[in-house]
Amino acid sequence: MNVLDDKQVQFILNDIRRNGIELEDLQLSLLDHICCVIEEEWSTNISFEEKYHEVLPRFFKKGLREIQEETDLLLTFKNYYAMKKMMIISGAMSAFGFFIGSMFKIMHWPGASILMVLAVAGFSFLFLPILFILKSREVKATREKLTLGIGTIVGILFSISILFKVMHWPGANVMGMTALIGLVFVFLPIHFFGGIRNPETKTNTIVSSVILLAISGLLFLMVNLKSNVATENAIFLANKNAIKSKEFVAKANADFVAKNSGLPNEQIAENGDKTRKTIQEFRMSILKRLGYNSYDVKLDEEIIRQHGKGFGSFSEVMFTNEGKATEFLLDLKSNLLDYQATAKKESPTVDFSSLSFPQSSGDDWENKTFLNLPLEAVLRNLNQLELDVELSIMSLLLENK
Repeated sequence: MNVLDDKQVQFILNDIRRNGIELEDLQLSLLDHICCVIEEEWSTNISFEEKYHEVLPRFFKKGLREIQEETDLLLTFKNYYAMKKMMIISGAMSAFGFFIGSMFKIMHWPGASILMVLAVAGFSFLFLPILFILKSREVKATREKLTLGIGTIVGILFSISILFKVMHWPGANVMGMTALIGLVFVFLPIHFFGGIRNPETKTNTIVSSVILLAISGLLFLMVNLKSNVATENAIFLANKNAIKSKEFVAKANADFVAKNSGLPNEQIAENGDKTRKTIQEFRMSILKRLGYNSYDVKLDEEIIRQHGKGFGSFSEVMFTNEGKATEFLLDLKSNLLDYQATAKKESPTVDFSSLSFPQSSGDDWENKTFLNLPLEAVLRNLNQLELDVELSIMSLLLENK
């Protein structure tokens, strides 16, 4: 084993300083370690300088300066490694939650909403904030810290707006547009003009800016406020027309029965009225889950505007978590089948197949009419069903006149 002389030790110390190690304690610690390794391994077959340059790279990945930076982080930011670990875990779990939650959402499996909410919450309020804190400690320029801050806010807004969009919660479009505007008109200019000034980052800055601009354009295509409003208006109008038609036919039926009292037609009207009331009770049980204690045409627009696109707790009235129809829905189906059976005894020639009624007990009517539909479609189908009851009553009354 060779022993280093004072001149060689001083050479190593000077080189450590030249490589950006500023803390005296760190300089002496590195000097001690490097000298020990060289003395342990150095033979007379190679020169001191060759052995030194062979040993030195063992202490870093890119350069000695990174040891100084790591030490500064540890001294000024004691929870650095714990937060770094938390960032990795939250990011991995959020990405996994996004994937599994999306698959559950597509397949309409229970638990999809919980998975999506947890994934977005972890990504927005754990991963992105921790990433910002760690990265802001690594950069010194104010512009770079500002870019990181704006990018973090934009990322949080994007993820939350997508969650709101998927869950059909109000405010999704506003947050999405705010995030897009922040990305295109605030983040991108700061990122682009700051990055192209540095020759080392110029190419990467241009490429990343082009990619971000392209993604922004694609996301903008997905945010179409006018089409959403037009759809809501069309559904509301369809419901309103169905309700008006139902009321018109119901009044005509009542007038007909009043003018022809004592005929068997009155019994038909009573059976139909019982069925219609069952439908109304079923609809009211759904709306009670949303905080409504009554229903009329004036409330129809408010309900559709606020809850129309939702798949909330109201669906529990119709289907269990396993996707099976509840007793309430099965009772409605049974009531409609009984109504048809009773009506056909009076008028065997009347055809119910063109109406929105179940055709048999084995018919998959409940799933086709209500399963995995937003509230606006459920209300539309209930209104149409009630209208069809009134139309069938009119047909039966005329048949038996």
